[in-house]
Amino acid sequence: MFAVYRILKLVDGQYRCIEEGVVYDGLSEKELKAIRKFARNTFPDIEVPSFPPNVLYAVHHSLLEFMEDVFFPALRNGWLIAGFNLPFDLSRFSLDWRTTRKGGFNLILSKIWWRQTPMQGIRERAGGGRPGNTPPIGRTFRASN
Repeated sequence: MFAVYRILKLVDGQYRCIEEGVVYDGLSEKELKAIRKFARNTFPDIEVPSFPPNVLYAVHHSLLEFMEDVFFPALRNGWLIAGFNLPFDLSRFSLDWRTTRKGGFNLILSKIWWRQTPMQGIRERAGGGRPGNTPPIGRTFRASN
């Protein structure tokens, strides 16, 4: 599995790219070589100046790394997440699924549930990270009959 992503920022009424990256997991050596060559030889289309300049693709070597470093922070911050075929892609990112009481299903995207503590303002694992104590994190879809 591999994917390419972009992070955009609203600047002067237009969305401008601030980061582009590649995520891959479980690829053959030939596929890895092609992705490394692409990331090394292709400059990202960054439209917002930064210091130091962003001249390389961000590369995430596992799906877990991408989810923890990019996807979940975007969810926590309320960012708009758009994709060409997002329900399909999210189903491939999911680790598991559960049925809901209303006939839909939840995609479980992580087995670790992080929460913000009101007093300290720090993240801690909810439920001590014990299996069975991790609530489903994801989007609920209604099954059609």
